[in-house]
Amino acid sequence: PVDVIEAKHSGKPGKGRGIMSGQTALREAPVLWGHDALRAYFSHHKRPDELCRINHGSYGAAPVDVIEAAAAHRRDYLNNPDVFFEEDHVALLKAARAAVGSLVGADMNNVALVDNATTGAACVAQSLARKWVSGEWAKGDRVLLSSTTYDSTDHSFRAYCQTAGAELVTVALPLPTPKEADVLELYRRALATPGPPFRVIVLDHIVSTTAALLPVEKITMLARAAGVNFVFIDGAHAPGQLPLALDKSDFDAYTGNMHKWAFASPGAAFLWAREPTLRAVLSHPIPSHDWPGCGFVAESSFLGTRDYSSWWGLPTALTFAQRFGGHGAIRARNRKLVLDAATMLSTAWGTEIGQAKDMAACMIMVALPATLGSTAADAARLRASLLAHHKIQVQYPQPATDGSRLYLRLSATVYNEMVDYERLRDAVLSEVGRGPTVARL
Repeated sequence: PVDVIEAKHSGKPGKGRGIMSGQTALREAPVLWGHDALRAYFSHHKRPDELCRINHGSYGAAPVDVIEAAAAHRRDYLNNPDVFFEEDHVALLKAARAAVGSLVGADMNNVALVDNATTGAACVAQSLARKWVSGEWAKGDRVLLSSTTYDSTDHSFRAYCQTAGAELVTVALPLPTPKEADVLELYRRALATPGPPFRVIVLDHIVSTTAALLPVEKITMLARAAGVNFVFIDGAHAPGQLPLALDKSDFDAYTGNMHKWAFASPGAAFLWAREPTLRAVLSHPIPSHDWPGCGFVAESSFLGTRDYSSWWGLPTALTFAQRFGGHGAIRARNRKLVLDAATMLSTAWGTEIGQAKDMAACMIMVALPATLGSTAADAARLRASLLAHHKIQVQYPQPATDGSRLYLRLSATVYNEMVDYERLRDAVLSEVGRGPTVARL
């Protein structure tokens, strides 16, 4: 367990101070978890009595350390933008890419920075669409997605690849999530359907709507055996939740957010690929100074004058995790907490967990009592009532595929503790006892 203290500026005349602003030193300190961590590191958030937040997965949370580091970089940039962009920006991005690479098991030269996974997916879809436009891939050649593909990712492949001539095929992944063997069988059958070749497969590493941890490595093996040319992984929720070794994988491209589970500020994400994909296939949709021919890493590094402080602060975000013993210790603690909470809630509500425990990381689905409804409208009313009457913030509950009930996604991070889920337990039981929520809203 360590504490983080900011280093002093270098004070060198004529130089931007941004590089030193983001450097940190460590000292021994006790580990704080749960509401102690919330008060110590996330004091800008509402107090537990004001808001019980168990929806970390949607937007993440940047700690004070990271917010202050980003602000310091921003001040340095504003102090002398000419020197900062000409000298410090390049060095800061190199440090940021190295920090991301250390977390996801990748050489920094294979890591490009982007705003979020939505941007990463759009970059991949737009780049691949050129293969249909050029005739390298024939009109009607297929892209395989799933019914749980994140909306913005799905939209990117429809906007770019389908418009260019691709046929999009969808694998239906139900809720509750089937066991791993059944998920693999669904993909095996889809890849074997007669028709033009599958050129691209798009996979969620952790599904946003159902919290399902998909066996992407095994699905990739099925895809390669079926002749798929390009495997793209949408890992929006993975960095920080899962141990990654991207350079050892058989994926072609992988995008992930750093603001959700890796403590970065909003606007910090990455797109990973290897050569020759980085230079020969991928290009940024916004052509800037390093286009064309310099490769995607260079293209994405400067998109005009803008605020890059979320990227500049990435090393501080990675260092912050050391307060808790590193991301491995954080994952182990958070996963145990969310599994214990799911067991407690499903027992108290007389329902079930929405996936096998080996298909969950630090998020999991729990079925809600059937009397609370089964439709999207019921979900919206319940979510609003939990916030208005119980001060509990949750993700929108998801309707079961068979229409029988709703499932609620739980998240667990360093500032959560079991009392948060006990509070949710009692609130949901209160909602059951009070009848339909619509009359109270």
